Amino acid sequence: MMQETAITAINHRTLEGNDYLKIVFLFLLTMIFLSLTANQSLAQDSLLQREDVIADIRQLANIIENTHPDPYSAGGGRITFHRRLHETLNAVPETGMTTTELIRLLRPFVASIGDQHTSIYSVYHADPSKLGGVPFVFDIVEKDLFVIAAFQEEDSTYVGARLISVEGVGTDELIRRFSELEGVENEYFALRQLGQHNLLFGSYSKELIPEWEDTTKITFQFRLTAGKIENLVRSTQIGLSSTTLRHLGKSHIDLPKTDSSYFLFQFIDPFESGEEIGYLRVDYMGEYREAHEMAVSRGKENYTPDQLARFPSATETFRNMVIEMKQKGTDVLIVDIRNNGGGNFIMGPILVYFLYGKQKLTEMHVGAESNGGGHGDRYCALYFESNPNESLDEINQGRSVPLVMGDIDFSRILGDTARYDSSGKLIDNPVRLKHYQRATTFYREYESEEYSGYYCPKHVLVLMTPFTSSSGLDMTLDLYFAGATLVGTPSAQAPNSWGNLFTWKLAHSGIEGEVSSSFDIVFPDDPERGRVLPVNYPMSYEKLASFGFDPDAIFLYAMEILAELRD
Repeated sequence: MMQETAITAINHRTLEGNDYLKIVFLFLLTMIFLSLTANQSLAQDSLLQREDVIADIRQLANIIENTHPDPYSAGGGRITFHRRLHETLNAVPETGMTTTELIRLLRPFVASIGDQHTSIYSVYHADPSKLGGVPFVFDIVEKDLFVIAAFQEEDSTYVGARLISVEGVGTDELIRRFSELEGVENEYFALRQLGQHNLLFGSYSKELIPEWEDTTKITFQFRLTAGKIENLVRSTQIGLSSTTLRHLGKSHIDLPKTDSSYFLFQFIDPFESGEEIGYLRVDYMGEYREAHEMAVSRGKENYTPDQLARFPSATETFRNMVIEMKQKGTDVLIVDIRNNGGGNFIMGPILVYFLYGKQKLTEMHVGAESNGGGHGDRYCALYFESNPNESLDEINQGRSVPLVMGDIDFSRILGDTARYDSSGKLIDNPVRLKHYQRATTFYREYESEEYSGYYCPKHVLVLMTPFTSSSGLDMTLDLYFAGATLVGTPSAQAPNSWGNLFTWKLAHSGIEGEVSSSFDIVFPDDPERGRVLPVNYPMSYEKLASFGFDPDAIFLYAMEILAELRD
């Protein structure tokens, strides 16, 4: 969960502080951009010789087996993995394949790993003037897709309608079929991708619904807000336009927007009641100082100390935040991470340190890992290519049993027996501390303990959606275990999942993607919570409708919950 994907990076670097639904729109534009650039990079979808296709398939299987901690269990085991590999190899025709055909062949093979981070970046071609699928943009409430925008102005009356089926195929079946094409960790990921990508693009819709014959039009069913079911037929020759953005709706409240650092803290009075609350918004976790300090320490970036000092610091921001909240006696902190798709994980521990204290931070990790959970990295060729300042020799210093290439490092888990200093304080795992030490601005504060647990409001509410994933989910979990209250819709990522991503590129086709190299087991004894992190106050369709499908409905709901908690 610790590292961003390329798609996430593009999304967030084009945001410039837009609100949630504009992020959805930019997500779609990003997918179109990737589609257009993918075709250029893939040599205009040229025909590949059979032997080159086979070499690429074997290269991909080798990358996955030598990098991923466990590419077997979700798909049925090692024998099943290799059987699936040979079925894929045998499906290559004597005449060869185009790159698009190869992507289509590889997607089920990669999906069988069951890891949404182990995926193919290269996408099918899309024409922005006619995307070819369902001409609506959907979001998720409960386990339904509902309309948030229409491609045509006359269809804007369908905002709030829930999707029942496409070409006679129900949403449950669409989710099942999607899981055979992309790595799915829970249904929220499938719904997110269906509603804001796969059902909108004709190539992907046809892949999901092979029985769809006349692709010049598409038939689907909505359940309207009043409960009535309506059948619709629309032309597939409709494209995204700026009109779609206007349909995305305007919120009834004006929340602060982040700048190029993608995080901020402000005191706000959303209803002009005369009472301010704390509002921390984190849209992305890759452009703050401590993230860059960690990247520099690993050899991934080359910033000088003066350049690093120009980046806004999470440590400094959160220190000022708790000082000011204590001075004001603020009893509410809203942590808005609805749009947080990842970046660098360290912001979560920094926040917990200031709100709940160093000991709480240590206890959370030691407790989880000593019960069979925790995090482990697999040391592989891609790991050391991406972290040039690290080596096995350095990692093995002080170990009684040295690790070799391909090993999984269980140091954080095996070393997390309870250990205390002379004053009775629990001591953190030295391997985990090395990560903190790389974030030098934070580590100076962490060592001093001057502001450890300095101030925590009575009510800490975390706003989340299925877009809250990767390191965004890490931050959610940190706050969840510390005692914060979660509001919204569950993350599209499973707490028991994979992370620390590395990119790959196939030699002959140029197809690109990513693969995980670490595991995170957060709930070792609770598979269901390990699959879907439960939300304390989930958003219901009825509640969403009562807010008029406001794009900031989760925030409005949090304000209602806060009023109840205070009573």
